Amino acid sequence: MDQIDGETVRVSFESRAVCYIECIRKDENTGEVAYRSRASGFYWADVEQLYLITNRHNVTGLNPITGDPIGSFCPTFLRVWFNEHTGEKTGDCRYVKFVGRELSLFDKDERPTWFEHPSDPSVDVVAIRLDGYDWQERISVVNAKKAIPYSPMAGEDCFIVGYPEGLLGPGGTPIWKRASIATEPELDYDGRPVFLVDSLTRPGLSGAPVFARINGLWGQEGAQIEIGVGSPTPFGFWTNFLGIYAGREGDDKVGFQLARVWKKAVLDEIVSAKAIGKNPHD
Repeated sequence: MDQIDGETVRVSFESRAVCYIECIRKDENTGEVAYRSRASGFYWADVEQLYLITNRHNVTGLNPITGDPIGSFCPTFLRVWFNEHTGEKTGDCRYVKFVGRELSLFDKDERPTWFEHPSDPSVDVVAIRLDGYDWQERISVVNAKKAIPYSPMAGEDCFIVGYPEGLLGPGGTPIWKRASIATEPELDYDGRPVFLVDSLTRPGLSGAPVFARINGLWGQEGAQIEIGVGSPTPFGFWTNFLGIYAGREGDDKVGFQLARVWKKAVLDEIVSAKAIGKNPHD
């Protein structure tokens, strides 16, 4: 149970791990915000190291495939808002507050602070290492929750969890946008580790995690369902992380509703390689 805005409520683990992001560029002379856009992201951990995960185009302002500008600016900072456990408890209830922190996208030598895919610059995912923060008892990270051995298939539902058009739920919680899996997720779409989902998405969701919500009694298609002691078949529901949302296919804002999801395997590759990103200003 969480205490948010004075209320004792149940909040899903996944909602607590998602971040609202403002991508900003400051005026070099005044330090004031000159440009701003909205995005989503989430927390990920590798042993004791914490990372913020989002799309590469959110930190570069560039289309990762063509290299063309997506909007009118390249960000220099991120302002990240997230639900943090305060450490206070009342019985089984933990107090949570929606807090913000600012991250520079470049160090003092103008090197990017993000890691990107070591061999394929078109992978629209980055990991930003967060140092000097005692996060273990304060932050929910997506990969802290054990997945069940279930692989969804085309036609099943999933959820894009983020902040469309910067819309925040109560207490800063994200919006769960339902989608259906449109291509077989175990196959690569267009030769990349991507699958498509069918959903009318909006700007601001870029970088959002995508989850499958498995409900009731389940068994992989063609597999026998066993019930009893030692059986892997669960009742109720479970949520598995599938990948990272990264925008839509095509330019039609309404009629063309297929969106890209980068598979979770690319995230493991990025965190493992720790390849420093390329400066978009070079």
